[in-house]
Amino acid sequence: MRAFEKWNERTGSTPGFFYTEAAGAWDVILSYQEDSGLPGHLAEIGVYMGKSASLLALHARPKEQLVLVDLGFPSETRELLESLAPKGALVYLEQRSSQAIRVPVASAWPRSFRFIHIDGEHTGEAVINDLRLASAWLGDTGIICLDDFFNPMYPQLTAAVFEFLAAHRHELTLVLCGHNKGYLCRPTASHLYLGLIRSRLVKELAERGLREVTVFKTTQASDLNCFGIAARFRDLDYYGLDSDPSQLPA
Repeated sequence: MRAFEKWNERTGSTPGFFYTEAAGAWDVILSYQEDSGLPGHLAEIGVYMGKSASLLALHARPKEQLVLVDLGFPSETRELLESLAPKGALVYLEQRSSQAIRVPVASAWPRSFRFIHIDGEHTGEAVINDLRLASAWLGDTGIICLDDFFNPMYPQLTAAVFEFLAAHRHELTLVLCGHNKGYLCRPTASHLYLGLIRSRLVKELAERGLREVTVFKTTQASDLNCFGIAARFRDLDYYGLDSDPSQLPA
């Protein structure tokens, strides 16, 4: 939990659009990966002032790299991230993400990332391109997190994600959405994250001071094997089937 507390302290005045609840969910997932010995680098596409990338920097382990893709990196962003990441961990790719996959250094990381955040250009075409890059980088047990998922300001983003998932259903699957984020992983690793969400997410968020949440799973896994997380509902930690909310589908 130290990383989350330090992030909260260091980035309180940093500009950005990153819900504290989403940051808490990241911290739970990243800590789970580390405690479970799941390997991989970290990446963010679209860094802005580094508010979310700073949490990734705090979770970077020795010998892991944090790859940052953006058109530019202001000096204050670099200073913040370099004060938090292990020495030598940061890799700056100063270019469009659609071009990054063609950069020689990018080809050095096939299927070797454990957490990738996509927050780049919000056109449907750009999201598809970013998902192609992220899927090429994502390791067997990693997570891709998408910004502005289900945000009504960007319906084209959500549509592009489902289009990609339909075309690559054996590559990625959706396991969680909420607080402006969507989370994808390899289908063969979905049981890891579904188990974490079902058994520990609410408890661990509460340990981080984030108690006003409810996790939902209102349909069977055969329909869509995905959880949602939103504001506290009826003082419930978990809400299952509409016909019987106490029944949380497996």
